[in-house]
Amino acid sequence: MAVRGEPLGRRAEPFSDRNGRAGVRALAALALALVVALSTGAATAQTKMWRVATLSPVGANVLVQDQLVRGLREFGYVEGQNLVLDRRSSEGHPERLGPLAAQIVRERPDVVVAVSPPAVEALRKATTTIPIVALDLETDPVRNGLAASVARPGGQVTGIYLDVPEIQGKWLQLLREVVPRLSSLAVLYDPGVHELQLKATEAAAKSLGIQVRAHVVRAPDEFAPAFKAIIAQRPGALIILAAPLHYREAPRIVEFALKRKLPSIALFREFPAAGGLMSYGVVLPDLFFRAARYVDRILKGTRAGDLPIELLERFELVVNGKTAAALGIKLPQSLLLRANEVVH
Repeated sequence: MAVRGEPLGRRAEPFSDRNGRAGVRALAALALALVVALSTGAATAQTKMWRVATLSPVGANVLVQDQLVRGLREFGYVEGQNLVLDRRSSEGHPERLGPLAAQIVRERPDVVVAVSPPAVEALRKATTTIPIVALDLETDPVRNGLAASVARPGGQVTGIYLDVPEIQGKWLQLLREVVPRLSSLAVLYDPGVHELQLKATEAAAKSLGIQVRAHVVRAPDEFAPAFKAIIAQRPGALIILAAPLHYREAPRIVEFALKRKLPSIALFREFPAAGGLMSYGVVLPDLFFRAARYVDRILKGTRAGDLPIELLERFELVVNGKTAAALGIKLPQSLLLRANEVVH
């Protein structure tokens, strides 16, 4: 009797024959495709969205902040895809840093980039667990108790710092090159930020026989009395110590220095670009780009306290030739040859 459903005269083949093996292979391929699809969907659904915040005491400089974004992108972090970047600034109002730090902490970021000592301190008061990448050009992290050592900070803070005594000594040497008979200096000074910088400036000046007088400027309304005191002092040059307020008010400071015919020097190129005589210091956008490397290491699991603090070693000299001429200063050829840029 013929088996129902099979051709007459042909015996039904067992499951293990040629047709069965083809069926098994088809089922296996289908199962594999299903597994791959499910795995891909699960991976997509589980893509980690990293949260990074920045806190700064001055308004966000788009060109500068973009360097952090560019650096993070090179490490594979793209806003809207796997990165949320929360930018916060106190807009020149230091009293807002504490509340802003508290807001950042409530959002529970994976890491925070803190610009300036006040921003670092505000975050440390708000959290003891969230890693902090500091961009600090004014203080000593070990002396301030932020790190056990530069090689192994040991806490929640790491990042990029400036060797303040070295830079202040260099400023005095540069001023002496352009004003050989320099005997007195005025220094714009914020006691909350500049203690180390002022001491380094005074030590370097003493070794050169130059008298130093510091003029306190902690808030915008203190510029006028400071300028009045500088006029009375009649110094031979002006030093602007690095601080968020002084950076933001660079045009105002430069206008005063030009009016009083004072050779001036500062840390950032924005000062000679605005009309100051010189700057010798760091490339600010480069700092944000380099901070991305710290953020990447932390996001990949390295503790902030295990990442060595970087002390800056590369500096640029920018000189304003037009300002030198207006001040009646003939810039030495040796200085012009060393300058990274001469503004005209």
